[in-house]
Amino acid sequence: MKCHKLFKNHTFAQLVSITIFHFILKRMKKTILFLFILGFFTEGVLTQNVNITQRAHVPFAGQTLANICGFAKNGREYALLGGSLYTIIVDVTQPDTPKTIVQIPSINNLWKEIKTYKNIAYVTTEGGGGLQVIDLSALPDTSVAAYKAYNYVGDTTRNIIDTAIIGKMRAFHALHVDTTKGFVYLFGGNSAVSNGGALVLDLKPDPYRPKYAGQFNINTNYRANYIHDGYVDNDTLFAAMIYNGTFNVVDFRNKKSPTVIVSQTTPTAFTHNVWLTPNRKTLLTTDENTGSYLAAYDISNLSSIKLLDKVQNLSTGSIVHNTHILPNGNFAVTSWYKDGINIVDITRPQNLVVVGTYDTYTQGVGNGFNGAWGVYPFLPSGTLVVSNLDSGDGLYVLTPQYKRACYLEGIVRDSVTKQVLSGVSVKINSIDFDKKAVSDIGGNYRTGQVTAGTYSVTFSLSGYRSKTVNVPLVSGAVAQRDVELVNSLYNSVPELTDNIKVAVSPNPSSEDFYVQYRLENITADDATLYVYNILGQNILSQKLPTTEGGISLKNNWQSGIYTIQLKANGQLSHPIKVVKQ
Repeated sequence: MKCHKLFKNHTFAQLVSITIFHFILKRMKKTILFLFILGFFTEGVLTQNVNITQRAHVPFAGQTLANICGFAKNGREYALLGGSLYTIIVDVTQPDTPKTIVQIPSINNLWKEIKTYKNIAYVTTEGGGGLQVIDLSALPDTSVAAYKAYNYVGDTTRNIIDTAIIGKMRAFHALHVDTTKGFVYLFGGNSAVSNGGALVLDLKPDPYRPKYAGQFNINTNYRANYIHDGYVDNDTLFAAMIYNGTFNVVDFRNKKSPTVIVSQTTPTAFTHNVWLTPNRKTLLTTDENTGSYLAAYDISNLSSIKLLDKVQNLSTGSIVHNTHILPNGNFAVTSWYKDGINIVDITRPQNLVVVGTYDTYTQGVGNGFNGAWGVYPFLPSGTLVVSNLDSGDGLYVLTPQYKRACYLEGIVRDSVTKQVLSGVSVKINSIDFDKKAVSDIGGNYRTGQVTAGTYSVTFSLSGYRSKTVNVPLVSGAVAQRDVELVNSLYNSVPELTDNIKVAVSPNPSSEDFYVQYRLENITADDATLYVYNILGQNILSQKLPTTEGGISLKNNWQSGIYTIQLKANGQLSHPIKVVKQ
């Protein structure tokens, strides 16, 4: 019926034109759809997978994976995986074609952590059974029996202290090896000796047969004593006290009686994991809760620890998990659950910049305990191996590019008062990662990105006009750009004038301030007195009734530094700083 009407109502030439039009339209629709899909895919690549390439994916049916470690021997590289049913060893020497070597039976449990010392692997689990000890000397043998694995549950020596742990080593959450001194620290255990703290085993006499050395048990309250994870080097423990929301620095030279040197709260107060830079001056921390941060602390002076910077990953609400620092001290590689993993340039720890990321979990973003549990970045080739938590998902083998950040730093001030401004949002308008930088109490901002080039940068603060400037950014270099913002109170930027005379007394003062003023050759029609706090916020505006006089300012402000300034007929007095004691 449709064809009949078409031929009946149109000439042959018209039919040809209509046919060509429909053909073109059909092809255009396909092209538009293709471009849309390509654009969507490209955007996904740009925002999710940058400077990291997937080489292989190895699923393990019916198993979840917890943390991951690595091991290298005779020119070959291996990933050691904490599977819920097995400790799994995969040869990743050829990253495009990894090969599962062996799956060694272990306690059936979701939580597994692995570390190595010399030729031995140590595996903890919250499922009980003590510490699994595996001799890796047999690699690459595929026979389970070749690895002489056993569960260590307590020292067999029979003195009074050691008797307390014979057969009583049960569940442990995590572990770390002090390779400098040859001790393994087991964290978060239910051992009666460590009470959730750290149980220390001596590996020096025989790494295959650990010996009890001491414990962290300085608080009778389990949660207050509990160490979730930690980093240990040269008898100093940096303990992630997750329930306390702090990291503790612990002197462990005396294994039976360690001493807490200092305790520091982390940004979202759920301290999960810590890692020390090679120069021992900076500590990175992670908080395992919604919208958490990778944070950097200056610990060069333990009596005055300073938070240097903190950074989130791509999606709102994502949860950070485990971080590691490369031996060169320039980069941190971190697992972020649903956001996969990322690489952060930490060369300037006061300005952390995300320079690479790969999303191993494509079913969603944001809050939740899915996706990347752990990443191991220390294989000699540089290959990254990642363990995904979700059942059957398995191992990801990745190749990273470690690219230096382009830094942008400076100070933001009020254009008239020159007061530094805090809380200013600074956004580099690019396709790279948005750091969500904000100026601090001193007006200082620090941000950056990975791709060099010239970018527009927007500065925004409530009560001020947003300002956008163009800044060239260079890899590994710091671009310094100081910016002044115009207060929204002004229709145009007022000029500073000597025709408005102002004097304030007493100054400093713990009582009222008395402001004397005189307008010379200026009417008092719109004359106004303004007071700004140290953040550049206007806390007081008061009309002036005459061209000359005095005003008493009730001094109910908090102690600090303030700025007093008069405006009249589009002109401003020179600002006067006053100190409230």
